Amino acid sequence: MDLKGCSLELAHRNSQASDPFYVSSLGYGFLWHNAAIGEVHFGSNTTEWTAEETLQLDYWITAGETPAKILESYTRVTGRAPMMPEYGLGFWQCKELSTNNCCKFMAIFIVFPGFCLKQLQQLFSDNS
Repeated sequence: MDLKGCSLELAHRNSQASDPFYVSSLGYGFLWHNAAIGEVHFGSNTTEWTAEETLQLDYWITAGETPAKILESYTRVTGRAPMMPEYGLGFWQCKELSTNNCCKFMAIFIVFPGFCLKQLQQLFSDNS
């Protein structure tokens, strides 16, 4: 994804979180680790990171032969997301827990957290 000519705001809001990590086609990654409101401007031959008000800057640079190696280095430093347990996979977009087939599948194959037990009891008692 080419960002040349793009300007992005770096700010955190209730519904927006900035993850300012950039992978360059030149074989490096750049993490802007700063809580200040700022911007990044990707020019045709320069990249400029700015912070409106901050006492210090914190950034991290890594290099790698491929984008995958750069991302591996990034996740080694920032942390890797754990794999979701198998019981959490499946028909998780079920909205009507007490009446649809999705819930019946989950009731049989997946261990439910406590908030669903009442709906499951109703499901099986109504259809006995």
